[in-house]
Amino acid sequence: MRESILIRHVGPLHEVHIDEIKPITLLIGASASGKSTLLKVLVCMRYVYKMLNIRAYLRYADISKSPFRIRTEGLFSEDLKTALSSQSFIEYRVTIGERVYSIRYDGSVKKQKLSFSKDFDSTDLCFFKESFIAETRNLIPQWQDKGSLIRGKALDFYFQETYDDFAAATDLIKEQPLRYIGYTLNVQRVGKVKQLTITPVDDSHRPINLKHASSGLQTSASLMTIVRYFAREFSFSEAFRRSVLSYIFDNSELLMKFLPTIEFGDMRKYVHIHIEEPELSLYPEAQRRLLNEVVQEVIEPRAGDGRKLSVMIATHSPYILNQLNVLLETGYAHPDNTPNPALSERDVAAYFLDNGRLTTLLATDDETGHTLVDTYHLSETMEAISNDYFALRGGGR
Repeated sequence: MRESILIRHVGPLHEVHIDEIKPITLLIGASASGKSTLLKVLVCMRYVYKMLNIRAYLRYADISKSPFRIRTEGLFSEDLKTALSSQSFIEYRVTIGERVYSIRYDGSVKKQKLSFSKDFDSTDLCFFKESFIAETRNLIPQWQDKGSLIRGKALDFYFQETYDDFAAATDLIKEQPLRYIGYTLNVQRVGKVKQLTITPVDDSHRPINLKHASSGLQTSASLMTIVRYFAREFSFSEAFRRSVLSYIFDNSELLMKFLPTIEFGDMRKYVHIHIEEPELSLYPEAQRRLLNEVVQEVIEPRAGDGRKLSVMIATHSPYILNQLNVLLETGYAHPDNTPNPALSERDVAAYFLDNGRLTTLLATDDETGHTLVDTYHLSETMEAISNDYFALRGGGR
Protein backbone atom coordinates (compact mmCIF):
# COMPACT_ATOMS: atom_id res chain seq x y z
CA MET A 1 0.00 0.00 0.00
CA ARG A 2 1.30 3.42 -0.97
CA GLU A 3 -0.11 6.68 0.38
CA SER A 4 0.36 10.12 -1.15
CA ILE A 5 -1.04 13.57 -0.40
CA LEU A 6 -1.29 16.88 -2.22
CA ILE A 7 -2.32 20.04 -0.34
CA ARG A 8 -2.80 23.48 -1.85
CA HIS A 9 -3.74 26.70 -0.07
CA VAL A 10 -4.69 25.37 3.35
CA GLY A 11 -3.66 27.86 6.01
CA PRO A 12 0.11 28.42 5.74
CA LEU A 13 0.48 25.55 3.25
CA HIS A 14 0.72 26.85 -0.32
CA GLU A 15 1.64 23.66 -2.14
CA VAL A 16 2.73 20.48 -0.40
CA HIS A 17 3.12 17.18 -2.21
CA ILE A 18 4.35 13.94 -0.63
CA ASP A 19 4.49 11.31 -3.35
CA GLU A 20 4.98 8.44 -0.90
CA ILE A 21 4.39 8.72 2.83
CA LYS A 22 7.07 6.66 4.55
CA PRO A 23 6.74 4.74 7.85
CA ILE A 24 9.08 7.23 9.58
CA THR A 25 8.55 10.83 8.47
CA LEU A 26 9.95 13.95 10.12
CA LEU A 27 8.88 17.52 9.42
CA ILE A 28 10.97 20.44 10.61
CA GLY A 29 10.40 24.15 10.16
CA ALA A 30 9.81 27.41 11.96
CA SER A 31 6.77 28.08 14.12
CA ALA A 32 3.62 28.68 12.06
CA SER A 33 5.23 27.08 9.01
CA GLY A 34 2.36 24.60 8.68
CA LYS A 35 3.78 21.40 10.19
CA SER A 36 0.78 20.83 12.45
CA THR A 37 -1.61 21.80 9.66
CA LEU A 38 -0.11 19.09 7.48
CA LEU A 39 -0.50 16.52 10.28
CA LYS A 40 -4.11 17.52 10.86
CA VAL A 41 -5.04 17.37 7.17
CA LEU A 42 -3.41 13.96 6.83
CA VAL A 43 -5.10 12.46 9.89
CA CYS A 44 -8.43 13.77 8.59
CA MET A 45 -7.96 12.16 5.16
CA ARG A 46 -6.88 8.89 6.73
CA TYR A 47 -9.99 8.92 8.90
CA VAL A 48 -12.17 9.31 5.79
CA TYR A 49 -10.32 6.43 4.14
CA LYS A 50 -11.01 4.28 7.19
CA MET A 51 -14.72 5.09 6.97
CA LEU A 52 -14.78 4.32 3.24
CA ASN A 53 -13.32 0.90 3.96
CA ILE A 54 -15.95 0.26 6.62
CA ARG A 55 -18.69 1.24 4.18
CA ALA A 56 -17.21 -1.06 1.53
CA TYR A 57 -17.04 -3.90 4.06
CA LEU A 58 -20.74 -3.43 4.81
CA ARG A 59 -21.65 -3.41 1.11
CA TYR A 60 -19.88 -6.74 0.73
CA ALA A 61 -22.03 -7.90 3.67
CA ASP A 62 -25.24 -6.99 1.80
CA ILE A 63 -25.83 -3.70 3.60
CA SER A 64 -26.00 -1.39 0.60
CA LYS A 65 -27.01 1.75 2.49
CA SER A 66 -24.32 2.45 5.05
CA PRO A 67 -25.37 3.89 8.41
CA PHE A 68 -22.04 5.72 8.49
CA ARG A 69 -22.28 9.04 6.69
CA ILE A 70 -19.33 11.20 5.66
CA ARG A 71 -20.29 14.86 5.78
CA THR A 72 -17.94 17.70 4.94
CA GLU A 73 -19.35 19.99 7.61
CA GLY A 74 -18.56 17.55 10.40
CA LEU A 75 -15.24 16.39 9.06
CA PHE A 76 -12.84 19.22 9.87
CA SER A 77 -11.89 20.58 13.28
CA GLU A 78 -12.51 24.27 13.94
CA ASP A 79 -8.91 25.31 13.31
CA LEU A 80 -8.86 23.46 9.98
CA LYS A 81 -12.15 25.04 8.96
CA THR A 82 -10.61 28.48 9.40
CA ALA A 83 -7.63 27.40 7.26
CA LEU A 84 -9.82 26.40 4.30
CA SER A 85 -10.87 28.76 1.52
CA SER A 86 -12.32 28.64 -1.98
CA GLN A 87 -8.75 28.07 -3.22
CA SER A 88 -8.10 25.08 -0.96
CA PHE A 89 -7.47 21.72 -2.59
CA ILE A 90 -6.56 18.39 -0.98
CA GLU A 91 -6.05 15.04 -2.64
CA TYR A 92 -5.16 11.92 -0.68
CA ARG A 93 -4.45 8.73 -2.63
CA VAL A 94 -3.89 5.11 -1.72
CA THR A 95 -2.36 2.87 -4.37
CA ILE A 96 -2.59 -0.91 -4.03
CA GLY A 97 -1.11 -2.74 -6.99
CA GLU A 98 -2.69 -1.18 -10.08
CA ARG A 99 -5.70 0.20 -8.19
CA VAL A 100 -5.88 3.78 -6.93
CA TYR A 101 -8.37 5.03 -4.33
CA SER A 102 -8.67 8.77 -3.79
CA ILE A 103 -10.26 11.35 -1.52
CA ARG A 104 -10.49 14.89 -2.82
CA TYR A 105 -11.51 18.17 -1.21
CA ASP A 106 -12.06 21.07 -3.62
CA GLY A 107 -12.90 24.41 -2.02
CA SER A 108 -13.93 25.93 -5.36
CA VAL A 109 -16.94 23.60 -5.58
CA LYS A 110 -20.05 25.12 -4.00
CA LYS A 111 -21.87 22.01 -2.75
CA GLN A 112 -20.08 18.68 -2.90
CA LYS A 113 -16.60 19.83 -1.89
CA LEU A 114 -15.63 16.31 -0.82
CA SER A 115 -15.47 13.46 -3.34
CA PHE A 116 -14.03 9.98 -2.99
CA SER A 117 -13.73 6.50 -4.42
CA LYS A 118 -16.71 4.29 -3.66
CA ASP A 119 -15.84 0.94 -5.24
CA PHE A 120 -13.20 -1.06 -3.37
CA ASP A 121 -11.79 -4.42 -4.36
CA SER A 122 -12.51 -6.88 -1.55
CA THR A 123 -8.83 -7.86 -1.33
CA ASP A 124 -7.84 -4.22 -0.69
CA LEU A 125 -10.01 -3.61 2.36
CA CYS A 126 -8.11 -2.56 5.46
CA PHE A 127 -8.73 -1.05 8.88
CA PHE A 128 -6.99 2.17 9.93
CA LYS A 129 -6.48 3.52 13.42
CA GLU A 130 -5.37 7.14 13.74
CA SER A 131 -3.69 8.68 16.77
CA PHE A 132 -2.88 12.37 17.17
CA ILE A 133 -0.54 13.25 20.05
CA ALA A 134 -0.98 16.97 20.59
CA GLU A 135 1.58 19.43 21.92
CA THR A 136 -0.86 20.27 24.76
CA ARG A 137 -0.37 16.79 26.27
CA ASN A 138 1.43 18.28 29.29
CA LEU A 139 -2.07 19.10 30.59
CA ILE A 140 -3.07 15.43 30.74
CA PRO A 141 -1.97 14.89 34.38
CA GLN A 142 -4.22 17.76 35.53
CA TRP A 143 -7.19 16.46 33.53
CA GLN A 144 -6.53 12.88 34.65
CA ASP A 145 -6.45 13.96 38.29
CA LYS A 146 -9.93 15.45 37.96
CA GLY A 147 -11.35 12.24 36.53
CA SER A 148 -14.57 12.86 34.63
CA LEU A 149 -15.20 16.26 36.21
CA ILE A 150 -13.48 18.09 33.35
CA ARG A 151 -13.75 17.29 29.68
CA GLY A 152 -10.77 17.88 27.45
CA LYS A 153 -13.02 19.31 24.74
CA ALA A 154 -13.05 22.47 26.83
CA LEU A 155 -9.59 22.96 25.32
CA ASP A 156 -9.68 21.59 21.78
CA PHE A 157 -10.42 18.56 19.64
CA TYR A 158 -6.82 17.38 19.36
CA PHE A 159 -6.19 17.51 23.09
CA GLN A 160 -9.35 15.46 23.59
CA GLU A 161 -8.10 12.86 21.10
CA THR A 162 -4.75 12.68 22.93
CA TYR A 163 -6.43 12.53 26.32
CA ASP A 164 -8.82 9.77 25.25
CA ASP A 165 -5.96 7.69 23.81
CA PHE A 166 -3.97 8.08 27.02
CA ALA A 167 -7.01 7.14 29.11
CA ALA A 168 -7.52 4.00 27.01
CA ALA A 169 -3.81 3.18 27.21
CA THR A 170 -3.69 3.46 30.99
CA ASP A 171 -6.73 1.22 31.31
CA LEU A 172 -4.39 -1.57 30.17
CA ILE A 173 -0.85 -0.38 30.90
CA LYS A 174 0.03 -0.25 34.59
CA GLU A 175 3.77 0.24 34.23
CA GLN A 176 5.43 2.17 31.42
CA PRO A 177 9.25 2.29 31.30
CA LEU A 178 10.66 5.71 30.41
CA ARG A 179 14.19 4.51 29.75
CA TYR A 180 15.19 7.62 27.82
CA ILE A 181 14.98 9.63 31.03
CA GLY A 182 15.51 7.01 33.76
CA TYR A 183 11.99 6.80 35.20
CA THR A 184 8.93 4.56 35.21
CA LEU A 185 5.30 5.64 34.98
CA ASN A 186 3.03 3.64 37.31
CA VAL A 187 -0.76 3.61 37.03
CA GLN A 188 -3.02 2.72 39.94
CA ARG A 189 -6.77 3.24 40.16
CA VAL A 190 -8.00 4.89 43.35
CA GLY A 191 -11.79 4.91 43.29
CA LYS A 192 -12.84 6.44 39.97
CA VAL A 193 -9.54 8.24 39.47
CA LYS A 194 -6.27 6.85 38.13
CA GLN A 195 -3.25 7.77 40.19
CA LEU A 196 -0.23 8.40 37.98
CA THR A 197 3.15 8.29 39.69
CA ILE A 198 6.71 8.64 38.45
CA THR A 199 9.44 6.50 40.02
CA PRO A 200 13.18 6.92 39.37
CA VAL A 201 14.88 3.75 38.19
CA ASP A 202 17.83 4.37 40.54
CA ASP A 203 15.56 5.00 43.57
CA SER A 204 17.19 8.40 44.06
CA HIS A 205 13.95 9.78 45.47
CA ARG A 206 10.46 8.67 46.37
CA PRO A 207 7.74 8.29 43.73
CA ILE A 208 5.94 11.53 42.88
CA ASN A 209 2.60 12.29 41.28
CA LEU A 210 2.94 12.88 37.54
CA LYS A 211 1.25 16.27 37.86
CA HIS A 212 4.11 17.35 40.16
CA ALA A 213 6.84 15.99 37.88
CA SER A 214 8.94 18.04 35.48
CA SER A 215 7.30 19.28 32.31
CA GLY A 216 9.58 17.01 30.27
CA LEU A 217 8.30 13.97 32.13
CA GLN A 218 4.70 15.11 31.78
CA THR A 219 4.88 15.59 28.02
CA SER A 220 6.91 12.48 27.22
CA ALA A 221 5.30 9.98 29.60
CA SER A 222 1.92 10.32 27.90
CA LEU A 223 3.56 10.19 24.46
CA MET A 224 5.44 6.94 25.09
CA THR A 225 2.45 5.33 26.79
CA ILE A 226 0.21 6.07 23.80
CA VAL A 227 2.82 4.82 21.32
CA ARG A 228 3.27 1.57 23.25
CA TYR A 229 -0.50 1.14 23.52
CA PHE A 230 -1.03 1.27 19.77
CA ALA A 231 2.06 -0.81 19.06
CA ARG A 232 1.21 -3.65 21.46
CA GLU A 233 -1.98 -3.35 23.49
CA PHE A 234 -4.65 -1.84 21.24
CA SER A 235 -7.23 -4.38 20.06
CA PHE A 236 -8.31 -3.96 16.45
CA SER A 237 -11.02 -6.58 16.84
CA GLU A 238 -12.48 -4.76 19.85
CA ALA A 239 -12.36 -1.44 17.97
CA PHE A 240 -14.12 -3.04 15.00
CA ARG A 241 -16.75 -4.49 17.28
CA ARG A 242 -17.37 -1.10 18.90
CA SER A 243 -17.40 0.96 15.72
CA VAL A 244 -19.19 -1.41 13.35
CA LEU A 245 -20.61 -4.63 14.76
CA SER A 246 -22.29 -3.15 17.83
CA TYR A 247 -24.17 -0.74 15.59
CA ILE A 248 -25.32 -3.61 13.36
CA PHE A 249 -26.36 -5.83 16.27
CA ASP A 250 -28.37 -3.01 17.85
CA ASN A 251 -30.39 -2.55 14.65
CA SER A 252 -32.63 -5.52 13.93
CA GLU A 253 -33.30 -4.45 10.33
CA LEU A 254 -29.59 -4.21 9.54
CA LEU A 255 -28.86 -7.41 11.43
CA MET A 256 -31.32 -9.34 9.25
CA LYS A 257 -29.44 -8.19 6.13
CA PHE A 258 -25.94 -8.63 7.51
CA LEU A 259 -24.16 -11.46 5.66
CA PRO A 260 -20.41 -10.88 6.01
CA THR A 261 -18.29 -12.39 3.26
CA ILE A 262 -14.97 -10.92 4.41
CA GLU A 263 -13.28 -12.02 7.62
CA PHE A 264 -12.11 -9.06 9.66
CA GLY A 265 -9.03 -11.05 10.64
CA ASP A 266 -8.01 -11.16 6.96
CA MET A 267 -8.08 -7.37 6.57
CA ARG A 268 -4.77 -5.52 6.77
CA LYS A 269 -4.43 -3.29 9.80
CA TYR A 270 -2.55 0.00 10.07
CA VAL A 271 -1.82 2.38 12.94
CA HIS A 272 -0.79 5.91 12.02
CA ILE A 273 0.65 8.03 14.83
CA HIS A 274 0.97 11.79 14.37
CA ILE A 275 3.14 13.56 16.96
CA GLU A 276 3.53 17.27 17.62
CA GLU A 277 6.90 18.26 19.08
CA PRO A 278 8.13 15.12 20.86
CA GLU A 279 11.08 17.13 22.20
CA LEU A 280 9.02 19.41 24.45
CA SER A 281 10.95 20.30 27.65
CA LEU A 282 13.46 17.47 27.21
CA TYR A 283 17.25 17.76 27.47
CA PRO A 284 18.96 17.07 24.10
CA GLU A 285 20.27 13.64 25.11
CA ALA A 286 16.79 12.64 26.30
CA GLN A 287 15.37 13.79 22.96
CA ARG A 288 17.73 11.44 21.13
CA ARG A 289 16.82 8.51 23.34
CA LEU A 290 13.11 9.26 23.07
CA LEU A 291 13.29 9.13 19.28
CA ASN A 292 15.07 5.78 19.55
CA GLU A 293 12.26 4.37 21.68
CA VAL A 294 9.49 5.70 19.42
CA VAL A 295 11.21 4.31 16.33
CA GLN A 296 11.79 0.95 18.00
CA GLU A 297 8.09 0.59 18.78
CA VAL A 298 7.17 1.50 15.20
CA ILE A 299 9.57 -0.79 13.35
CA GLU A 300 9.63 -3.82 15.66
CA PRO A 301 8.20 -6.90 13.92
CA ARG A 302 5.11 -8.21 15.70
CA ALA A 303 3.04 -11.32 15.39
CA GLY A 304 -0.66 -11.53 16.11
CA ASP A 305 -2.80 -9.34 13.88
CA GLY A 306 0.13 -8.23 11.70
CA ARG A 307 -0.49 -4.55 12.31
CA LYS A 308 1.83 -2.07 10.63
CA LEU A 309 2.76 1.18 12.32
CA SER A 310 3.94 4.49 10.96
CA VAL A 311 4.75 7.80 12.59
CA MET A 312 4.86 11.37 11.30
CA ILE A 313 6.59 13.83 13.60
CA ALA A 314 6.49 17.63 13.54
CA THR A 315 9.52 19.05 15.32
CA HIS A 316 11.68 22.12 15.88
CA SER A 317 14.55 20.07 17.26
CA PRO A 318 17.86 19.72 15.38
CA TYR A 319 18.75 16.93 17.82
CA ILE A 320 15.79 14.84 16.70
CA LEU A 321 16.74 15.32 13.06
CA ASN A 322 20.43 14.58 13.62
CA GLN A 323 19.58 11.44 15.57
CA LEU A 324 17.71 10.21 12.52
CA ASN A 325 21.08 10.17 10.76
CA VAL A 326 22.50 7.97 13.51
CA LEU A 327 19.66 5.48 13.05
CA LEU A 328 20.14 5.47 9.28
CA GLU A 329 23.89 4.93 9.57
CA THR A 330 23.33 2.15 12.11
CA GLY A 331 21.46 0.29 9.39
CA TYR A 332 24.43 0.64 7.04
CA ALA A 333 27.05 -0.24 9.67
CA HIS A 334 25.32 -3.43 10.82
CA PRO A 335 23.50 -4.93 7.80
CA ASP A 336 23.63 -8.51 9.11
CA ASN A 337 23.45 -8.10 12.87
CA THR A 338 21.69 -4.82 13.36
CA PRO A 339 21.40 -3.44 16.89
CA ASN A 340 18.06 -1.87 17.65
CA PRO A 341 16.88 0.54 16.59
CA ALA A 342 18.17 0.98 13.05
CA LEU A 343 16.51 2.32 9.95
CA SER A 344 16.58 1.60 6.26
CA GLU A 345 16.52 4.46 3.76
CA ARG A 346 13.40 2.82 2.26
CA ASP A 347 11.42 3.62 5.40
CA VAL A 348 12.50 7.21 6.08
CA ALA A 349 11.60 10.69 4.87
CA ALA A 350 12.55 14.09 6.26
CA TYR A 351 11.30 17.44 5.03
CA PHE A 352 11.95 21.12 5.66
CA LEU A 353 8.77 23.19 5.56
CA ASP A 354 9.24 26.83 4.60
CA ASN A 355 7.07 29.40 2.83
CA GLY A 356 4.28 26.86 2.56
CA ARG A 357 6.34 24.32 0.62
CA LEU A 358 8.23 21.12 1.40
CA THR A 359 11.85 20.45 0.57
CA THR A 360 13.26 16.98 1.07
CA LEU A 361 16.24 16.81 3.42
CA LEU A 362 17.40 13.39 2.25
CA ALA A 363 20.69 13.46 0.38
CA THR A 364 23.52 11.11 -0.61
CA ASP A 365 26.86 11.18 1.19
CA ASP A 366 29.58 11.81 -1.41
CA GLU A 367 32.07 9.54 0.36
CA THR A 368 29.95 6.55 1.35
CA GLY A 369 27.02 6.75 -1.05
CA HIS A 370 24.73 6.34 1.96
CA THR A 371 21.45 8.18 2.32
CA LEU A 372 21.52 10.81 5.04
CA VAL A 373 19.52 13.74 6.34
CA ASP A 374 21.05 17.04 5.25
CA THR A 375 21.17 19.07 8.47
CA TYR A 376 23.50 21.78 7.16
CA HIS A 377 20.92 24.58 7.33
CA LEU A 378 20.27 23.70 10.98
CA SER A 379 23.84 24.68 11.84
CA GLU A 380 23.44 28.18 10.40
CA THR A 381 22.04 29.61 13.64
CA MET A 382 24.92 28.20 15.70
CA GLU A 383 27.35 29.59 13.14
CA ALA A 384 25.72 33.02 13.38
CA ILE A 385 25.90 32.93 17.19
CA SER A 386 29.57 31.99 17.01
CA ASN A 387 30.31 34.76 14.51
CA ASP A 388 28.54 37.35 16.65
CA TYR A 389 30.43 36.19 19.73
CA PHE A 390 33.86 36.38 18.13
CA ALA A 391 33.01 39.69 16.47
CA LEU A 392 32.26 41.12 19.91
CA ARG A 393 35.62 39.86 21.12
CA GLY A 394 37.18 42.00 18.45
CA GLY A 395 38.58 39.58 15.94
CA GLY A 396 35.90 37.63 14.25
CA ARG A 397 36.69 34.19 12.92
